[in-house]
Amino acid sequence: MRTSEEKATKLSRKELARACAESFTDCWTLAYASSPKKVLWQEPDMTLFSTGGKSDLQNGVLKARFTTSNMTIRTKKALEYFKTRQLPMAWYVDPWSTPARLGLFLRKLGLTPKEKIPCMAMYLNRVKRKPLPAGLSIRPVTDLKSHRTCVTTAYRGFGRRKTENDQWREIYMGLGFGPTKRWFTGFLDGKPVASSLLLLQGGLATVWIVATRKEARGRGIGTAMTREALLLAKELDYDYAVIQSSSMGLPVYKNMGFVEYSRIKTYFWKPD
Repeated sequence: MRTSEEKATKLSRKELARACAESFTDCWTLAYASSPKKVLWQEPDMTLFSTGGKSDLQNGVLKARFTTSNMTIRTKKALEYFKTRQLPMAWYVDPWSTPARLGLFLRKLGLTPKEKIPCMAMYLNRVKRKPLPAGLSIRPVTDLKSHRTCVTTAYRGFGRRKTENDQWREIYMGLGFGPTKRWFTGFLDGKPVASSLLLLQGGLATVWIVATRKEARGRGIGTAMTREALLLAKELDYDYAVIQSSSMGLPVYKNMGFVEYSRIKTYFWKPD
């Protein structure tokens, strides 16, 4: 196993920025490809996904690579799919989306811009094991029962509306578990309160679905769940891990050693 930075695969800042952004789009594509009620429309210049759910996070567009000449027709064609079905949706504009004025055009079409999603990376030689918060134990998912417990903890930790829980359960359960999808459940005094997922794909380790139930927040549990996934990635000889953060989680991940390399702009539409 490699133990020194000199033996690691070195990536430039530009390569890390692209890896971070591509990890974000690859995660969502993987999730919706696993959904039993999916529509996944992948073309060279865009990816459209839909579960038919009533959450704007469950329907949307990724990886738009339009030209100046076809932007109008391609954008309107994608939006028509959601509008005719009255489905709320999200359009994600990564740093490599084209043309440069795509975001402005989406606003003109009635989409509302919201937060930019920070995409971060960390060199795994820096991660070290630390004591867990008092009362916390972390267990890997090893079977269907433990996967179901982890999934339930995840969507409750994200504070999803009860009307959406069945849809998120289908998406998260559809991802499955195994050598390239390593789930962890955090138990506080025996009660499941937190989740994390390590995805291993494309030579990169991605930490995803880090969630802590409201009653257990403020104790460093989310940090511990993230670190557990990072330690496994390091053990498996990965050089870098990437993560996408909310604005709330940004300082936490920076303190862990993650560095921000790119951001995903988000634009939302919902029926009247």
